[in-house]
Amino acid sequence: GLDSLGATCRQREEILTLARCIDHVADESLGHGFDGSIEILLQSGERLQSAVAPAPPDQAKLLAKFRANARLALTEGAAAGLEEALMAQPLPRFDEIAKRFDVGEGVLYRP
Repeated sequence: GLDSLGATCRQREEILTLARCIDHVADESLGHGFDGSIEILLQSGERLQSAVAPAPPDQAKLLAKFRANARLALTEGAAAGLEEALMAQPLPRFDEIAKRFDVGEGVLYRP
């Protein structure tokens, strides 16, 4: 919806005109992730349909986001250790990751 756009963009007349031409219909047959479908009805009456799916994540952007968020709550060393554990192949079980960290005050969590 328009809520995902910035305030300035939501005020642009061409965006508002296009938005008035769009109907959203929930499709319960789809998964619960980011999959979906699009159907476009042209003024000529022709219908265009396609399945849509998100692009694969950019690993560099994903790691940057993880690092920024982890360092808000964890010490530098704990954030680096958690990243290392999560990047292991195969991915370890959560209890195996938890054993690697001493959760004492100021050791894992930022004071």
